Amino acid sequence: MGESYCSQASIFRDALDSMTKDQFIWEPYSADLIKSRPDYCRVRRDIWRARVPIFCWDVVEVHLPDRVMRQFGLVQEIPSPIPFDATHFHHDRRGRPNTNWELEHAQWLPFWNHIDQYVCNAPIIHGSLRYDDPYLIWFRRITRFVIGNPTSRPQQLQGYVPNATAYETMVSSILDFSFKAY
Repeated sequence: MGESYCSQASIFRDALDSMTKDQFIWEPYSADLIKSRPDYCRVRRDIWRARVPIFCWDVVEVHLPDRVMRQFGLVQEIPSPIPFDATHFHHDRRGRPNTNWELEHAQWLPFWNHIDQYVCNAPIIHGSLRYDDPYLIWFRRITRFVIGNPTSRPQQLQGYVPNATAYETMVSSILDFSFKAY
């Protein structure tokens, strides 16, 4: 089971890595999709774009919609750093059955209680992003372009051989060359 799953995952990652720009169709949330949500999901939908911590007992997750503004049909800008403590993921309930989570997370509650102050806004996007868009320049600098893991190479060259390693090598070489050209 595990081996079969791993090979299938490799094939899917490789297929994603092999996609060309014209094979990937990106679309923001459509009006039809939003209308199909239940009323309780659509009320105050501006909070979909609130950059706040979200709580579930012991777990605090930071919701970062400013990283996916295009999904909301808005201009994507370079996201600001996360203003939250890096250890906020280190909570769990093991051995803490009587913990008062309201007190435990008191530092995060003001964000949620003033959620309207943390809604991310941007102009409506018109058309596609240009290659020289500041966001894309930043994105290309910080992003891994290939999903496949270059450290896991096929042991034998029989059966399916993924292309991800070759693509990552080509992308890295092209990026190195293009950044040195400037």
